[in-house]
Formats: sequence, structure tokens, C-alpha cells
Amino acid sequence: MSETATEATATPEPVTHKAIVRAIGDELRIAREERGWTRVFLAKRLPSGVGTRTLLSYEHGTRTMTVTRFIEICHVLGASATELLGRAFQRARIRLEELVLQVDLMALLADDAPGLVPLHRWAHRKLRRQQSRVAELTPDAVMELADAFGCSKRELTEYLAGFIPDDRSAPESLTEDVVTAVTTRIAQTATQMQFPPAGEAIAPGPPQAENRIPLNSLGTATARPREHVGRKV
Repeated sequence: MSETATEATATPEPVTHKAIVRAIGDELRIAREERGWTRVFLAKRLPSGVGTRTLLSYEHGTRTMTVTRFIEICHVLGASATELLGRAFQRARIRLEELVLQVDLMALLADDAPGLVPLHRWAHRKLRRQQSRVAELTPDAVMELADAFGCSKRELTEYLAGFIPDDRSAPESLTEDVVTAVTTRIAQTATQMQFPPAGEAIAPGPPQAENRIPLNSLGTATARPREHVGRKV
């Protein structure tokens, strides 16, 4: 391999490494803050004797921790290491099409961008069927939704990945304004959309034009910042 080719393949690595380390740090800090713990309190509960300054560097993403240390911190925080790592990859937008996406259904419903009625109808039904406001979407589930709504899996994945749950600041229920707006948008196009009753599978075949989601005109949804501040289909 030539020197030029080697440099070309190596260039993205530091950027990806920095992004994921920072994202993991953000998720650890969020988990700690959600428990109402200070870094001093957390440090005292860690068997390895990690100091507060080291914890600070982990949370700020300026220092890389070992896998063992990461699992230790997650265990003490009572957080799933697998789920936390998945959220970190989702926030850093790394290998999104391989992840189980965590999507805040209410934040999705609050997005009033044009052309999203089919997706809003799905999110509204799912929110009514489950207790949690968070949907966990496997790659296969995203593929099925993309097929049903006439967009590519990559487009839909990129869009949905922006709605990462923020448990500390997100309300537990839809506001009246959001309910009214969503209901109105769905009602306005209900006669044009050919959706099966809730609980029934979508019949195979190309989606109707009215059910297509023009995600290519929306771009990528922007995840809410968490610097100051989570069930399968």
C-alpha cells in the first residue's frame, strides 16, 4: 500500500476515536446526574479507587478508559454497559445502520417538518400501545419502516438517530399543543393514506405515493445537545 493510500485510510481514525470517547463520557455523566450523584460520591463507590479528576477527564472525553473501567463505572451507576455504549455510538453517529436505535417518540411527534404524517401516524400508534415513550428499533425494523414509507433505510436511519431520548429533561407525556398539532396533521391526510388497522402487518408491495416520506428533502435530524444536561419493535 502506498504512503498516500495509508494516510488516506488513517486520517478518519483520530476523528472517530475522539467522537466516541466524548460521546461515552457524555453518556456516563448523564447516567451519574440522573442518579443525583456528584463525582466525589461516585468515586467513593468505585472499587478501583478512581479519583474525581480522572472521572472528570472520562466525562469530558479527554482520557480514554479501559473496557474493564467502563464496565465498572456502569455497574456502580446501575446502567447497562451495552445500552450506554449503543447510545454513545448513536450520538456520535457511528455505524448507525448496525445499531439498535433508541428513538424518543414524543420528540419525533413534535417535529412538524412537512411530509412526515405517515411516520407520525406510526409513532402515535406505537406510543399508545406501549408504556415507554422510547422505541428501540433494530436494523430490520428500520428496514421494514423504510420499505413501508418509500424511503431508503439509510435516510430513515439518519433521521431517526437524531431523536435520542433525554430522560432528565423530556416530559413524560405529550403536551396539549403537540397532541392537537399531531392529531390535526393525521386527520388532514387520513382519507388519503392506506394504513392497515393497528396491530396488522403492512401488506407487501410498493407504498402509495401519499405514504412516501421525502426524507431526502429534510436532511438529518439534529439531536438535542446533552452537554448540560432510553423496546424493540
